[in-house]
Amino acid sequence: MAEVYTPIPGNNPSAYTVPEDGDTKPVASIRVALEGLADKAAHINWPAVDNTKRYPLASRSLRRTQLNQWAFNPADCADGVTLTGGGVTLLDGLVMNTIGCQAFLPLDLPDLSVLTALDICLQGAAGHGSLPAGTDRFNIQIFIGQAGPGNPATQIVTAQYDTTVGTGNYEFEHIYTVTLGSPITMDRSIDRIVLMATNEKGANFIAGLRVCEIATIITVTSQDPGAA
Repeated sequence: MAEVYTPIPGNNPSAYTVPEDGDTKPVASIRVALEGLADKAAHINWPAVDNTKRYPLASRSLRRTQLNQWAFNPADCADGVTLTGGGVTLLDGLVMNTIGCQAFLPLDLPDLSVLTALDICLQGAAGHGSLPAGTDRFNIQIFIGQAGPGNPATQIVTAQYDTTVGTGNYEFEHIYTVTLGSPITMDRSIDRIVLMATNEKGANFIAGLRVCEIATIITVTSQDPGAA
């Protein structure tokens, strides 16, 4: 007697056993292949914890440039758009003008992606006789908090400093990479991840450091149509 088969989304078969021409054809031999196909289809459309559908991908590493949507005190920093009488002048990134000032950038990551590293592109202002020393250098930190008022943020990446050697290199657009010791899995239903940038300080401080670009290095294993 026919029965209803409920697919099992946790199964993700990579191959199917089908009968060959000339084999005996018991119903069970056909059913194995049909159940496998049904399970595969259910797996592809398997809802995640936030009830959105996932489309599995082979694991891959992606580099994503973040939008320059910095939050900062206008007395300390300037963003990448300058309005002039003749129109709009576009400058990439963030300009930090006050000693030791801070700016904040929400990281836009696909749901269930894993953040493994960041590329920080900087250009120090011209005129450094010597570079800021050690912990006087520009640095970034990362915090994670859950959505909703009153939820505290937790620091997950401590200060990571630009260690570029030489004033010529420092005052030229350059990239330093921060590799996370403990990768972060993004859950967009609850998590908010924010990067905090702190300007150079100390005796060798010069105003005008540019944060040209922040790029995230992530690993993805599925495509989320709502957040990719």
